[in-house]
Amino acid sequence: MFRLKHLFSILALLGLAAPLQMYANEPVLTGQSDSILIERTHRFHGAYPIPSDGLTLGVFWLPDVDYSTYGGSEVPDFLEQDLGRSFSVTIPFIGLMRNMNKAKTLQLETSLEMSIHNLVFSNSIALARMPGIERIYPIPVEPELKKSKLCLTYFELPVRITVRNTHARRLFTAGIVPGLLLNEHTKTKKPKEKGRLHSVENFRCNAEIRCWLHPHFYLSGTYSLTPMFKDHRGPETHPVTFGIGWRL
Repeated sequence: MFRLKHLFSILALLGLAAPLQMYANEPVLTGQSDSILIERTHRFHGAYPIPSDGLTLGVFWLPDVDYSTYGGSEVPDFLEQDLGRSFSVTIPFIGLMRNMNKAKTLQLETSLEMSIHNLVFSNSIALARMPGIERIYPIPVEPELKKSKLCLTYFELPVRITVRNTHARRLFTAGIVPGLLLNEHTKTKKPKEKGRLHSVENFRCNAEIRCWLHPHFYLSGTYSLTPMFKDHRGPETHPVTFGIGWRL
């Protein structure tokens, strides 16, 4: 459920876009012979809206999961995933771009985005919080489930720097992607059930890099600088995504 605190958090994220505010044209006086010519130029070449930056499809992966808070071997490695079905998609909306030098080879960009992650488990388990215990635990299900997964949805406001060559072609992009958790739920099929854990961190921050293969296609990778679960509510893990994207 969308709450008032989510609205305040979104407004705080939007505040990160302040450095990209529009700059008005400023007159610059230049002398030539006995006359004075008045030219109009953009300060830092201005900031202006750009279309959606790029749709990214990839894999959502938990490379290292630490179960030490669960007391060793009493709990199995229940976050083992079916990597082939664990996907990630990032959907961009409107953005802003600002040239940082006169050659236009360095650009600062931001945009509004939504990221959706599906973590599909390889074991026939359902995740739940045990009564009176904050941490999540696996519940074995028999007969074997057709699918069991954890779904996460984030609202994001990334800040990225893009390097271009002198022909205006993008080379690579790097940035920080703060995100606000909008929804998290578990879902199983056969039997079909849906639940909430309330154990995933409400805020996350990813480091991201993109390598441009073509003016409209790129390889993308992210690493979560913040843990996926709240303290003592789940194993410690930092998700990774990797995939391919294209400008719309």
